[in-house]
Amino acid sequence: MRKKGQINLLNYILRRVLVAVPALLGLVTIIFFLSRAIPGDPVLYRVPTKALGTLYEIERKKLGLDQPIFIQYLKFMWVMFTGDWGFSLGVQPDIDVWTLLWLRLPRTLEVVTISMLIAALLGIKAGKIAATNRNSFKDVIIRFIIYTAMAVPGFVVATFIITFFESTRIKIFPFYSYKSIGIGDPPTITYIRTIDCILSGNFIMLFDYLYHLFIPICTMVIIQLVIIARQTRSSMIGILQMDYIRTAIAKGVNLKTIYKKHALKNAIPPVITKIMIGFPTLLGTMIPVEVALELKGLGQYFAMAMFYLDYSVIIAMIFAYGVIVIIFNLIADILYGVVDPRIRYT
Repeated sequence: MRKKGQINLLNYILRRVLVAVPALLGLVTIIFFLSRAIPGDPVLYRVPTKALGTLYEIERKKLGLDQPIFIQYLKFMWVMFTGDWGFSLGVQPDIDVWTLLWLRLPRTLEVVTISMLIAALLGIKAGKIAATNRNSFKDVIIRFIIYTAMAVPGFVVATFIITFFESTRIKIFPFYSYKSIGIGDPPTITYIRTIDCILSGNFIMLFDYLYHLFIPICTMVIIQLVIIARQTRSSMIGILQMDYIRTAIAKGVNLKTIYKKHALKNAIPPVITKIMIGFPTLLGTMIPVEVALELKGLGQYFAMAMFYLDYSVIIAMIFAYGVIVIIFNLIADILYGVVDPRIRYT
């Protein structure tokens, strides 16, 4: 029976992966037509300004611009999937776009992932407290905070927190950059600074890094925490009204056991979906946060690319953001199937 359940899970994961493929192709198709709608010569957006002539013709043939639109589309797809995204002309002139993204993407994902983990733990806890104490003072306070925070857009929350710390005399945490002056970088092992600090034993660098990330992480946590808490509360309230929960209560089962083992466990699947869907929101919110705090992440590069009209970087980042969203949605589907075995048969 256990082996059969594992097979069903593998089949379910395979189906989810296959569903993600059309979404990826759709993303590339949208970017293709978007790149063709940009005014000007797309080749000029992919070659260094001092390297025209022969390189221009090579890049033009690589993109298939001298061939029918269908061939152009196939070659564009090949270019996007192979990471040959050309060169930056404004953000960092003559540096290939893949290198730019690879240097900045880990930091953005690192901040978003840490923030989401903290927001998930606190949000699920707050939602559980509100659901198990429905219409009590605790529930009213939590709901008030949730609805107030959800009424404000994420970038406004980020701007408010940054402005608050900058305009007051509260100077406990640093406002800019991701490390103190004189603090170096750990050996590059995984390109993720926290993990590299731990693996290399540089705990002073680790604490300094987390110290600098306090304000951006707090901003991201607040934005997502209220959404997770609201979903947890509504899901648990629905579960607590089910017949099997009432039967367990009537039989005298301990309430803590009911809340933790039955109600919360069955309320988690939709919460997982909210958590994963929240990643694109946090990625978008990271752009103004990174610009304001000089965090040197992918969002800061995206803002610079928009300012300099660096189309090669813009197109590559749209593709990278799209792939990240598809991956997190895929992870959400897989986790959904792991938590709730009934989903595997649909």
